[in-house]
Amino acid sequence: MNNACVSIRSVSKTFGTVEVLKDIDLEIQQGEIFGLLGPSGAGKTTLVKELAGLEVPTSGEIDVFQEKMPSLPLIEKLGYMAQSDALYMELTARENLEFLLLCMA
Repeated sequence: MNNACVSIRSVSKTFGTVEVLKDIDLEIQQGEIFGLLGPSGAGKTTLVKELAGLEVPTSGEIDVFQEKMPSLPLIEKLGYMAQSDALYMELTARENLEFLLLCMA
């Protein structure tokens, strides 16, 4: 039995002539904590957007909870916070979360 919550198979992404992701394979198992580290422009945000269903790979497949992305029913259950500049610095972390949840309601 495969307990992979995330399965990325041969994923590549290009923007015009720029190849941002090339043939990525990755599985994240249930209960596993995983982080993406790398310099600016390495493709971290692009990969996360693909996981969240906000971008579509040029090639390859991504499954989240055994469902092929993008999937509108699954996208509606996922949360995605862009970079830190999307936060209101005058609000606490809890207030930011409450505000975002209110906006999604």
